[in-house]
Amino acid sequence: MQSIKKNVSFIKHTAKMVFSNIPRLVLSICGLFIGLFILTVGMLMLNSYYDECMSKARQFSDNTILVKIGGNESEINRMIGKSGVDVVSKKTISDDEKTIYIQKYTNEQYCILKTRLVGTTDMSDGKILSKYNDYTYIPYDAQIKKGRFINAGDVAGEKKVTVIDEFTANLLFGEENPIGKKIVMDVQADGVVNIEEKPSDEVDEIKEFEIVGVYTCNQATVDNELKLKKFKSAGRETLSLGTVIYIPESVYSKMYDEKENYIILNCDKNEEYEKLPFFLADYKAIYSSEFYTFDVITKTDIVNSLKNELKPMKMFMWLILIILFIISGISSMNTMFFSVKERMGEIGIKKSLGAGKKEIIFQFILEGVFMSLCAGIIAVVLGVFLGRYIGNIIQNVMYISFSVHYSLETILVPLGVAGIYGIVFSFVPSFYGANIKVTDALRFE
Repeated sequence: MQSIKKNVSFIKHTAKMVFSNIPRLVLSICGLFIGLFILTVGMLMLNSYYDECMSKARQFSDNTILVKIGGNESEINRMIGKSGVDVVSKKTISDDEKTIYIQKYTNEQYCILKTRLVGTTDMSDGKILSKYNDYTYIPYDAQIKKGRFINAGDVAGEKKVTVIDEFTANLLFGEENPIGKKIVMDVQADGVVNIEEKPSDEVDEIKEFEIVGVYTCNQATVDNELKLKKFKSAGRETLSLGTVIYIPESVYSKMYDEKENYIILNCDKNEEYEKLPFFLADYKAIYSSEFYTFDVITKTDIVNSLKNELKPMKMFMWLILIILFIISGISSMNTMFFSVKERMGEIGIKKSLGAGKKEIIFQFILEGVFMSLCAGIIAVVLGVFLGRYIGNIIQNVMYISFSVHYSLETILVPLGVAGIYGIVFSFVPSFYGANIKVTDALRFE
């Protein structure tokens, strides 16, 4: 009990000494605050950017492997049969883009929506191809919002039907139900143009499809909505938006000779998912002459690639922070030296009453930790508010898809660094004070 009272009294005395000299406290906190504040904001923004990038990668359907393949059709079908995977859907994409919407705004500004057509053999599994970047598509588990997906009957009957995304449906038809309406390819007049509105000499060149379903694609919808919002608020040039719509593969094959094949392989068992990439790699090695394109894409590949891309950014941020910490740490160390010298009389009295080197060192280190934690708490609070403000600017002013992700790491890491910071940069001054002779301390002026 006596030991507890002694420790509590010691902590109270240390806290009192921390706040006894306000100018010194402010200088110490300011020196520590800059590095900790930049650390908090930097971690918050970098983690948010990382999570934003990873959210696209996480859209990749679980236990699904995507094969981008081109070459001998019979060999492709043979490969699918040998893979041993039951559920397979095939998508075909062309580099050609069709204009399905043009709207003229003021000052000769236009909003244009172009689409890539995807031919599909079946959409019963609910998987679509979502654009990950300019070169890569990933399989995405889509939800049907209205109507239905394209089925095997549409493919067999070569029906000119289409499934479009939610953003496209809202842009073309607003609040109206798009199911059963027609969508026209290669629009060249202002506004949403239907086939009846086209000149008679152009009718043969128009591709018209009936909408049978609308699917949700969250990331693509958010990106397009933000671009459109920015254009409407301060558009200075023509806006070109992109989307993907689906038609039966049998109809697609009549429209395009050249195409990229994407085979979606759905693995029901984990062991299939683990073994399938090796089977595909071996198959490619043996039959490479039959294919001009053969790329195997998995969720693991996408996530690992993204982590490797972001790793240099994290290393650079930590390098900058280390430099800032060293600079501000030296400044704080000098301030602590002044504190030690100011209190030489106190040190002499404590030593004369039996205080050892450990007690003196511990006291000044504890004071340094208190000051560091004060700076850390202020830095975390202000950093969180600034992060939220920056996130709002990016989302609502710059119109870029971005949301700030808060985590326990954002709070604990700066506070942990603050504690370590206080120990490291208080040790030398406290060691200096602990080793001074009692007589020198009492006579120090």
